[in-house]
Amino acid sequence: YQPSATSSNDLALAALRQSAGGAEGKCFQVGEQTKGRGRRGKKWVSQSGDGLYLSVILCPKAPRATWSGLSFMASLAVYKALLSFIEDTYISSCGLKWPNDILCDNRKLAGILLEASTKGVIVGCGINLQNAPVLGQADIPPVALDELVTSQSVDPKALACAVIGQINKFYAVWQAGGMQ
Repeated sequence: YQPSATSSNDLALAALRQSAGGAEGKCFQVGEQTKGRGRRGKKWVSQSGDGLYLSVILCPKAPRATWSGLSFMASLAVYKALLSFIEDTYISSCGLKWPNDILCDNRKLAGILLEASTKGVIVGCGINLQNAPVLGQADIPPVALDELVTSQSVDPKALACAVIGQINKFYAVWQAGGMQ
């Protein structure tokens, strides 16, 4: 954990460069990202304390041509982790928007960004925990988890552990060839 960084993916990419396959499974969480990013160079607003910004290093043994399947694996893992926190009344309005978004009531709750190098893949996720960012002209307006969980506050550490656990579970299935 670091209170602030350019992005959790930047920390993970640096660790991957340093130790290649030995970095698999390392996780990086930051309190805020000063240069958070999404797909196609889009900015990810990452204010201190408002979100979970987490990256996990994977070093698949499978041929690189199959790595694109990790996008679905990661999105499904984050989605399943979030469902364990969201109150039942909101679950039916939540779903995956291919390839990397988790929406609730057509509002963006989380985004997943995969970045690959020759040594592995970084699975980065940003989840709006509270105070959904004000984005102005957003294609899909944001929503925060605190709007979907009214009976308690969500502990970021518990959510990070749930996300990591689901990534571990679905990654094992993917590596065994089960998500083809």
